[in-house]
Amino acid sequence: AGLERDGLRQRILKRLEEKIAGLIENRDDESLYLEAHRLLDLAEMLNLPLDLWKVQNVFHRFISEVAHPTLRLSRLGSRLSFSISTGEGK
Repeated sequence: AGLERDGLRQRILKRLEEKIAGLIENRDDESLYLEAHRLLDLAEMLNLPLDLWKVQNVFHRFISEVAHPTLRLSRLGSRLSFSISTGEGK
């Protein structure tokens, strides 16, 4: 069971990294945000801790190019342990 969980963890991380990388090319693609949240939800539901450092590195590259972060970007960033100010009211 441990090997299966490790394999699942790696697949989730790989897909999550792909979704975040996809945002670099198309930051308005709502499906990429939704899928990233679904993957994070799945890992949480399965009580599967994720080592997010690779995903966080890709996300950091992405947000460093965004002049005006959106609320959806801030929400995803929060789940990846980033604090992003959107400039929008609270």
